[in-house]
Amino acid sequence: MDAIEREAEELLRYRAELGRRLARAGVADVGALLDLYQQLRGALGALSAQEIEWARTKAERLIEELERLGAQLGDVRRLKDRLAG
Repeated sequence: MDAIEREAEELLRYRAELGRRLARAGVADVGALLDLYQQLRGALGALSAQEIEWARTKAERLIEELERLGAQLGDVRRLKDRLAG
C-alpha cells in the first residue's frame, strides 16, 4: 500500500508541476491545452498544402521583387549623390 501511496503522491506532484509550467506558458490547465490543440488542428485542417505552397511562392517572389527595387533605389541614391557632389 505504501508504494501505491508514493506513486499517487508523485503523480499529484507532477500534476502540480505541469500546472505551473502550463500557467507560465499562458495555458490554464491540461484541458485548456487540449482545447488549443484541437483548435490548431481545425485551423490547419482548413488549409491545403497546395494553398500554403502557393502563398509561400507568392511571398518569395514578392520578396525578390522588393529586393530588386531596393537595389535599384540604392543605385538612384548613389547617382543622385554623385551628381550633387
